[in-house]
Amino acid sequence: MLATSLITCLAVLAHLTTATPIKRAPGVFNIRPSGATSFCLGTVQTPANGVALYNIPCARPSGSDPAYLAFEFEPTVPGAVRLQGTNFCVDAGLGFNELKLWTCYPSLAQQNWVFTGDNHLALFGGTNCVSYNGGGCGLGGCAPGTVRCGPDQYQIWTLTAPDTPPPTTTSTTVPPPTATGVELHWAGPTGQQCLGLTLRGASDGTIVNMGGCIPFNDRFKNTQLWDIPAKNSAGPIRLAGTNQCLDAGSQPLANGRTLKTWTCYEGLYQQTWYRTADDHLAIVGDTQCMDVRRDPDPNVLGNVQTWQCVGGNPQQIFTT
Repeated sequence: MLATSLITCLAVLAHLTTATPIKRAPGVFNIRPSGATSFCLGTVQTPANGVALYNIPCARPSGSDPAYLAFEFEPTVPGAVRLQGTNFCVDAGLGFNELKLWTCYPSLAQQNWVFTGDNHLALFGGTNCVSYNGGGCGLGGCAPGTVRCGPDQYQIWTLTAPDTPPPTTTSTTVPPPTATGVELHWAGPTGQQCLGLTLRGASDGTIVNMGGCIPFNDRFKNTQLWDIPAKNSAGPIRLAGTNQCLDAGSQPLANGRTLKTWTCYEGLYQQTWYRTADDHLAIVGDTQCMDVRRDPDPNVLGNVQTWQCVGGNPQQIFTT
């Protein structure tokens, strides 16, 4: 009898050690940066391969574009972090990169995440974690990316159920002014061009572009009118009559960042521009200026970028 029981127990143990682990249903979460918990990781763009993920306001104003802010995953179990209701997953790319969406592939290392006990979103089996980088990131559209895992606060994230009211935050938006505005000109090789939107209306993440100036009697002229600082002063560059400002993206700033509009935030680093006496527009406290690409890629939306400021560079001269 004892021998029979032992054989039976060994058989059960053998079965348990080779059984497939039980797969629990994933939860659905908002992923919030701990230092700016009124913001959520997500996008306002239609999900597609390569769409960048940002920290954007979780509460969407009435009439604003819909946002994709909810993700399906098991926090403590390695696996994909899937955008709810889609087949697109959070993807780290190769090396240290900004986060993006990509078609879900279960075996892809750059899509294999685990939410750790100390609230890091880490690539499983590696040393890289998601950071929102601080210095204003998490406000007005910083693009989180992967860095070497560490204890700094910018790698700490909070998971909440979708639509859960966030904790009180001191971040405040700026009310839009009365519509006025001027054209912002660049002397291109084909003649004077105007800074404007690539879409008919502005929302968080709308790319800007230098193109032909629209006549003032055209109903879409408002997409090329801006409120800008006076010379030798600093401030936001705001699309006239809106609460959308020209935004240089996440810090640290670098050459080649495509400029976009984003909800205006008073004093936000990447939205505070200094207009020089010689018609450069520079981020205050930085070496980056607004710049028109010399050889724009026809497959890339937007020909206006950040670039190291160079006095007299014609790609960086903008007049009204």
